[in-house]
Amino acid sequence: MAQRALAKGLSKAAIIHVPVPYAREWPDSFEAAFVDGGGTVTDKIEYVEGQASYVDMLTDVFANDPDTIALRPIRWTPASWWPTTTPTSPPSR
Repeated sequence: MAQRALAKGLSKAAIIHVPVPYAREWPDSFEAAFVDGGGTVTDKIEYVEGQASYVDMLTDVFANDPDTIALRPIRWTPASWWPTTTPTSPPSR
């Protein structure tokens, strides 16, 4: 992911990550690869689920003018992307 961002000419990245066991090393490995490639990390912020608003967090991130935001997915499961039922007729109006 870091190499892809650098290859696109992006030089400043903010990292937003979720503190889950399966992705524990991801923020540090992204940061190391991005910095080793010549990029700068403007922020590394832990995403906290269940907030009423994320405006303050995003305001802080954008204040440092990143070219990109590296966001580690929260909980992706294939089932969450597909409806559990298939409609047989259009919804009534």
